[in-house]
Amino acid sequence: MRIVSEAQSVGEPLVASTPTTNRSTTSAAQWLNRGGRSWTSTLGTGRTISWGWRASPPTYQNYVVNGVTHANYQSPSFQQFNAAQRAASRIAAAAVADVSGLQLTLASSGFTNNATILLGSFTQGQSFAHGYFPHPNGTGTQYSNGDVWTNTTYANNSTNLSLNQYGLQTLIHEIGHAVGLEHPGAYDASQGQFTYDNNAEYVQDSRQYTVMSYFEASNTGANHVYNGTTIYSSTLLLHDIAALQRLYGVRSSRTGNTVYGFNSNANLDGYRISGSTTQRVFCIWDSAGIDTMDFSGYSNNQRINLNAETFSDVGALTRNVSIARGAVIENAKGGSGNDTITGNSAANEMQGNGGNDNITGNGGTDTAVFRGSRSQYTITNLGGGRFRVTDNQAGRDGIDTLTSVERARFSDQTVTLTGAPDPDPDPDGDAPVVRLGYQAREFVSATQRLNTLFSASDPNNDIAYVYVQETSAYGGNLYLGNTRLIARRWHRLTLAEFNQAVYRGRSNGAEFISVRAVDRQGNQSNLGTMRIQNGDWSNNVNTRSPVLRNNRTVSGYLLRREDGSADNTDWWKTYLTPGSYRIQLRGASSGNGSLVDPYLRIRNAAGTQIAFNDDGGVGRDAELVLNVTQTGYYFIEADLYTGTARGTYQIVIRSSSGGSGTSGENEAGDKDARTATAHNPDSGLCTCAACSGTLLAPKNLVADDPSDSGAPETALVDCAIGSGGSNGGNSGVAKVASTGVDPAPSTDPGAVDCDLNSKSQIAARTASEWASRVDVNSMARIGGGLAGSDGLLAEERRSHPFAPMLAA
Repeated sequence: MRIVSEAQSVGEPLVASTPTTNRSTTSAAQWLNRGGRSWTSTLGTGRTISWGWRASPPTYQNYVVNGVTHANYQSPSFQQFNAAQRAASRIAAAAVADVSGLQLTLASSGFTNNATILLGSFTQGQSFAHGYFPHPNGTGTQYSNGDVWTNTTYANNSTNLSLNQYGLQTLIHEIGHAVGLEHPGAYDASQGQFTYDNNAEYVQDSRQYTVMSYFEASNTGANHVYNGTTIYSSTLLLHDIAALQRLYGVRSSRTGNTVYGFNSNANLDGYRISGSTTQRVFCIWDSAGIDTMDFSGYSNNQRINLNAETFSDVGALTRNVSIARGAVIENAKGGSGNDTITGNSAANEMQGNGGNDNITGNGGTDTAVFRGSRSQYTITNLGGGRFRVTDNQAGRDGIDTLTSVERARFSDQTVTLTGAPDPDPDPDGDAPVVRLGYQAREFVSATQRLNTLFSASDPNNDIAYVYVQETSAYGGNLYLGNTRLIARRWHRLTLAEFNQAVYRGRSNGAEFISVRAVDRQGNQSNLGTMRIQNGDWSNNVNTRSPVLRNNRTVSGYLLRREDGSADNTDWWKTYLTPGSYRIQLRGASSGNGSLVDPYLRIRNAAGTQIAFNDDGGVGRDAELVLNVTQTGYYFIEADLYTGTARGTYQIVIRSSSGGSGTSGENEAGDKDARTATAHNPDSGLCTCAACSGTLLAPKNLVADDPSDSGAPETALVDCAIGSGGSNGGNSGVAKVASTGVDPAPSTDPGAVDCDLNSKSQIAARTASEWASRVDVNSMARIGGGLAGSDGLLAEERRSHPFAPMLAA
């Protein structure tokens, strides 16, 4: 009986040049067993043999050490396998037994000397690690055939034995010798240093193809290094599996539906991936079932190939995953990168997931899988069996190109990718019709529904889809719910989705939104394009924006006659029901902007002016009460009374009586100051006489809020202008400021501050504020003295805005 150790392998003469010979899988399988060593005497015949961890040093008969034959030889430095070695050897033995008809049975859970393959360690004598080739009759304990030895003076043999580490691959390598596999070339560790260029005998001699090689995978173009650490295989590789199946036949492994990679249910640890930083090198052997390569947890750009005897670039590595000859894997899942997935002749299901993926089906009826519903994607027929599937929701499936793929499966349906493409939004066809609203101006963080900017109609009332595109990637974003729609891409929306879609301002700059409607017959509307101006800007553009709602505040930036002739104004559209509304245009006077002397106009839906207010002087905010009798749209126009100034402003609209919405001044604990304006002052009062005159006797008007049942609130005072030069001794009355500017309220609760304006109206403001709840849901009346009706209005005096600002 001939005993051959790893150090005594027989091969071809050494070569001294980079290999140019290629070996197929079949040829390499034969070459790895060129010595014909096996545990069976017939190729392709299976056998069950035992293995275990050696309990004590052996006594080998006729054992050769350093060229000397020993009749009975015993290792002088024997050690039993430690716990880490035993755990790693279980993984290695399972990997070897997984693919062929050679079954390895653990003889004992403890140590034994009665097994065909025995594993032990030493600290002196021979090389790093070695294994002995098999012989059908060499199963006795006196024979070295099949035994594996490791030198524990090397950490890789004693402690560094986890998945991906060199020590585990070494055990697989040595057990490979124990079952009949040789090195791909005539080299051995006992013979010194070796290089791929000088010692590899054929191109595929690397750890990309076989664990029996001495040479790194980089020699054949693979990258198995991650963060500076080489990743080693935890399974047999492509040529190893073919060689063992040639020797011992094929094993039926994993006949069910098996997942390899993420979410794996495979029985070998080497096939499982637990996280995005976990890298693996493995070759898949699988016998039956509908199986899946799942690499969905990686963000790298991957190349996944479902064909047998090919390599995939998985995770951060390249050419690190292969499929054994004869195995069929039906399905593949990519990650969030831009993946390339190639199918085989089976009916494949391929899911690119995130990124812009290229998916090729090849034979079979293949299906591309997407995570959203059909209406959220656009399918374009590129011709030649190629389709582009665009996910209209950002951050999900991206843009995938499908070649020779027959079906696309969505969360709600599966469609067949044949025939004419879905209608693209191209400018041909004349129905339906898209109409534009007023040109919009958006501000940072402002949100506006698309159906307030665009409307679509169709003679047959059968609009199927509305295509929407944001033509630039700056300024703002389109959203459907909380999902941002990718810019510079057409998005196909149902009518319901279009009615929910919004544009949200993000930063300064102008951009365009385009809309086209398509009916169920494929007829397309005109292309409607709306210019959106975001943020504060400096162009001469009249902006008309349908964003203002009742009980809301918006902010703007007004441009005024910058070119010396253009009269630029901002229009805000609002929908009002019958009732009384208080509308304010706030600027520098109230500290809500920089616009000085704002001018407020109200227009009806036809654009006809129906009300205006200037408040009669420089430095005042504009304010009016609008009594609405007809439901509909109204436009609030922000302007400047005169001059070429420009600046920021706020518009506030609140319901005072009736109307849609409620007054915002209903919060318990907030404080309100009240202003009374005599709209119809008595004749002879406030006639713009000299402001240095004397305030005459007050008429002691009483302001009462009729919405509560309490006593009347603070007394208000109507002041008359006279020609005298003294205060009439009226306690609690303050003098009008000669500048016509409203002075600060007095701190005396009974005092009244009066001002004089050019429209001969008197405004009286109490200095007191109410600490309890104040309800102002209707117009309060001032009783007494003056002819006509006097309105009592309320104004919030809080440090924070009354309503959420549409501007950031």
